[in-house]
Amino acid sequence: MRHLFSRILALALACLAVFSLTACGEKQEYLYQFDYTTADVSQFGSLPAKAYASLRVTLPSNCRYTKDTLDQWVEEVLEQYPSFVYKTDRLTAESDTVMIYYTAKVGKKVVKSHLAEGDTKPLAIRIAGNDYLNIEGFNDNLIGVMPGSDVTFTLTAPADYGNTDMRGKEVTVTATVVSIRESVYLTELNADYITDVLAWETEETEDDAIVAAFLTEAEKVLKAQAEENYEQNLQNEILKQLSQSYALKGYPTDDVNYQYNTQYAYYENLRLYDNQQYYMAYGESDHFPDLASYLRASFGLSADADPLQYLRALALNMSLKNMIVAAIFHQENMSISKEEFETRKQEIIDQYIEDGLIEEEKPEDQIDSAYINNVLMWEKVMEFLSDPDRLTVVFSA
Repeated sequence: MRHLFSRILALALACLAVFSLTACGEKQEYLYQFDYTTADVSQFGSLPAKAYASLRVTLPSNCRYTKDTLDQWVEEVLEQYPSFVYKTDRLTAESDTVMIYYTAKVGKKVVKSHLAEGDTKPLAIRIAGNDYLNIEGFNDNLIGVMPGSDVTFTLTAPADYGNTDMRGKEVTVTATVVSIRESVYLTELNADYITDVLAWETEETEDDAIVAAFLTEAEKVLKAQAEENYEQNLQNEILKQLSQSYALKGYPTDDVNYQYNTQYAYYENLRLYDNQQYYMAYGESDHFPDLASYLRASFGLSADADPLQYLRALALNMSLKNMIVAAIFHQENMSISKEEFETRKQEIIDQYIEDGLIEEEKPEDQIDSAYINNVLMWEKVMEFLSDPDRLTVVFSA
């Protein structure tokens, strides 16, 4: 396992290419990381050594893996993800979930087709809420159909429809209703549920072996998640506590800009991805027309809130954490050897090549040295703060 808390810096490496962004109404150039290990951090504030001489933090009990964790997780999975039965002996009704194949044509041209998109399984459509493909009347035409039958209907796509071939035109849809899907909530795991509903793949063929293999893998994952959850919660609680003792004098502009632009790029990429998903599912382009609308929806911000100020607050919070960590790094006279730097650099390069975040050709040129230094600084300081002689951790009930 990696050293404690290095994941907090991983997001930045996904944005290593140089680009420009509009930030809070002003154009800001993307900056590489501010190197806290070589900077005079005292100009931004101070932290008394007594503040971290003896720390005590309280963490939620779910930060630990216990003998009940796996059982609780299985119970939650069974409650959240039902198994299904497929009915073919009655007409479809409102609020049913129906399994269909469909093809949509404008004239003789196929403009949308479930099968053409490479999925040979029927599509699940719930006859309630938003119309499928975001074309009014689609869902209503699936009511009162006997499974095994075809139904053909003509609709008019909106004038601003995302698919330009369909925009403002009459669309003829032919749908085959295969079955009606009904949910069944199980009380215990079985092999069919694991392989069908959870889509878990295994080479085991016996039912008992499939269940046992799944539980072994689930326990492994849950233990790793609990450890990561523990590390993240521990880090947050330590830095939250130390922030109360930090005498803030200001923020390094370079680091705030870096953190802001990194957050901006991260959420902008998520916005583009989600727009793509909406387009593929509903034929709707630009569901989130700008980053502000995406952030409002993602974080539940009010209509009059400034989403970019929200990103600014995230950037300031990250910079404050960096300054606290850097203050301890310098006050405790910590250092980074050349060997440590090169070793950690190679580990990061290997990991991010594997993850596809950087190119294999000249990977050293794609990683800023300040990033490596800051990773090592965080690891050293957090290992120092997490020493059992310095830190007491208690768990809430």
